[in-house]
Amino acid sequence: MRLPTLELLEVRCLLSGTVLPGGETALFDFNADGIYDGALVNKSETVAIEYTYTPGSTGLHRVDLVADGAKFETNMWVGKVADRNRDVDFVLASARVGVLLDSFVSFVPQAGTTNVLASTINLLQAGVGDLGVIAADRIDGSVLAEAGQIVKLAVSEVAPGAIVQAGTIGQLIAGTINSAAIAVDGDMQKLAADTITGSSSITIGGSLHLLRANTISAGENAGLAINVGGDLAKIQVGLIDGGKAVGEFGWSVTGLYVTGSIGTFDAGLISAGVADGAGAWANLWIYAGANLTKLRAAAIYGGEATNGGMASADLTVGNDLVDARVGQIVGSTSDRPIADPQVTIKAYHDIVRLVAGEISSGTASGDAASAGVQIEARNDILELAADQINGGMAVGDGATAGVSIRALRNIGMLTARTINGGAASGLDALAYVQILAGADIQNLLADSISGGQDGLVQILAGEYDMYGNLVGGNIVNMVVGEIS
Repeated sequence: MRLPTLELLEVRCLLSGTVLPGGETALFDFNADGIYDGALVNKSETVAIEYTYTPGSTGLHRVDLVADGAKFETNMWVGKVADRNRDVDFVLASARVGVLLDSFVSFVPQAGTTNVLASTINLLQAGVGDLGVIAADRIDGSVLAEAGQIVKLAVSEVAPGAIVQAGTIGQLIAGTINSAAIAVDGDMQKLAADTITGSSSITIGGSLHLLRANTISAGENAGLAINVGGDLAKIQVGLIDGGKAVGEFGWSVTGLYVTGSIGTFDAGLISAGVADGAGAWANLWIYAGANLTKLRAAAIYGGEATNGGMASADLTVGNDLVDARVGQIVGSTSDRPIADPQVTIKAYHDIVRLVAGEISSGTASGDAASAGVQIEARNDILELAADQINGGMAVGDGATAGVSIRALRNIGMLTARTINGGAASGLDALAYVQILAGADIQNLLADSISGGQDGLVQILAGEYDMYGNLVGGNIVNMVVGEIS
């Protein structure tokens, strides 16, 4: 029996390449119609570049950079821009692709995808088309996909003053983002970094699917802002804090502002940071314009405010805080003489469920010092459960330490093993726990409620009228094992 004959055909791309010395230009006629379609201009003065192209294409196959400081521009996309010797630290001074060339204005910019591998990038710009995979040790200058997307940007450091801008970004993975600007017109799928710090500005016009970092902190006397115009589906962070405000009127702030909803917020420590100095202020502000669906944190701290400083951690939700579970919510993390550390958790509609191991103001130590925790719902608190709610310690003349839990309408269920007013020591010192409902408290269950050591526990349902009378509210069901 005769077997059929098989022909094996090997298809090869015909690649052509050459060296372009510094200051020279190469012209390309890809479709062989006698009319040039593109140009590659070596903007370097002395550094040569090598290029490879595929006849019939609309862009360059590859540009190899053979020395530090290479600069080039072309109206075409480039399949891959890379240095030839990966063992040598390589600096890409400037690469502009898919742009209109001043000397060849008749060459229409060609859209495609450009990939880049370099050690350091000073300028990478795609006028039209996309930036695909961009890998670098460091971005010192700008990476710009003005009309397209960046599929993936992987970099060890986005250095101070650097700019990353695109229509959309698939993934941005970095070791450190330090005092850099990142701007995305549309959506971003993933932003992951070991550290986001300094005076960094990250603005995403659309939604962000995942924000992941070990540390998000403004650092010392700096302002850091992350703005998301749509929804943030998930954030995972080890530490997010307001940074460190040092010196007289020192200022440090970290802000996470989400116009839409935050789906899941997983954190190790959420803290105001440190304020040390007269008038110094450290602030962490987390804002969700719609809902915060799920919050998990080991602790939320008001930080440390010493020598006349003020530290505050503010978590504000425009609609509902649906499910929050926190190990500790503590106003002050310092036993040293402090000024004004504060934790505020506020929902402009309901707090559906908040579960915490401990809610305490911590310690306000020093004359006129204060520390506090405020939890407020502009509508209802449906469920709040804690092992202990403690007013903390106010030590010093005029010192104040307190926990305030307030619903402008109803508190559905509040349960605690112990509710303790705390301890106050000093002239006019005050330690307290306040539980306030503008309408009814449906259920309040506790093993014990105690005023503590010269502390105060105040539980009120209703509102005061113009004559100072409490009206309009009821405590429907209150079960307490011991009151002292």
